[in-house]
Amino acid sequence: MDLYVNTRIANVRVVQYVTVAAAIGITLLAVSAGELALGLVFGLIGAICVVAFELFYIRKYVTRLSRDASGWLMHTLSTFGERQVRFDPREAQLGDEIVQNVPDGGVNYHYPLYVAGARYILDSTPPVQIDIEALRRHFAH
Repeated sequence: MDLYVNTRIANVRVVQYVTVAAAIGITLLAVSAGELALGLVFGLIGAICVVAFELFYIRKYVTRLSRDASGWLMHTLSTFGERQVRFDPREAQLGDEIVQNVPDGGVNYHYPLYVAGARYILDSTPPVQIDIEALRRHFAH
């Protein structure tokens, strides 16, 4: 049974691909301009940004929360797809909704979900399907 389904995955993938493209593009521009040392520095900075985005956002962005006969299952993004994480709901804690204004004038919403000490992101911006009351019943608040 799905208690959370995120339909906004494409938005995160666009940011991921733009980050990678920018890191590669800036490095190639510096190298093609004859600035090998600068290209190496930009390449290193770009690689650090890509890895940080992967570890601190992509792998923390929840796409689905479900419960089946085997227990609780969380799907998060990974570099080229999704990964699955089984967890004990007694180790999960749902935080309060966070509201963020974005540069285009819109608003994004999300809930932090802590599982065994790790923080995950439950995007609640419409049209995401989320049964927040069911989640609150299952996770400590």
